[in-house]
Amino acid sequence: MLNSLIALVSGAACADVLVVCRASADHRVGTMLANLAAAVIFVLVLCSVPATSAEFGDVQRGRAYAERICAQCHAVAPSDTTSPRPEATPFSVVSQLAGINDRALSVFLQTPHAEMPNLVVTGQDRDDLIAYIISLRNMQ
Repeated sequence: MLNSLIALVSGAACADVLVVCRASADHRVGTMLANLAAAVIFVLVLCSVPATSAEFGDVQRGRAYAERICAQCHAVAPSDTTSPRPEATPFSVVSQLAGINDRALSVFLQTPHAEMPNLVVTGQDRDDLIAYIISLRNMQ
């Protein structure tokens, strides 16, 4: 491609050079658009995989963790609709929120929040807690 461009520049009019440059730019744009389309399709496929609690951790250990740590503020039992702290959303409600899946919960539980001071849940505790919260969907 570069040799063709050099040959055109040395023996052709400027208009010919512009046509070659434009064709080269169009090809690059086409390649970029194809790569972008492939990336978008990949993300859509990745996001469309259904989340099930079996993929994460142990539901019973997650419930035990929730009862031990989270129940100080949140309603954690499937039938509980009122949390000890009114501003803390019951887990049964969290499990039903649009957009809540394993990835969203994982990010949330690993990020410090002013409403949950000094609480970041990681590792197996995080996976178990996610499994428990996701399992609440099926108990409603």
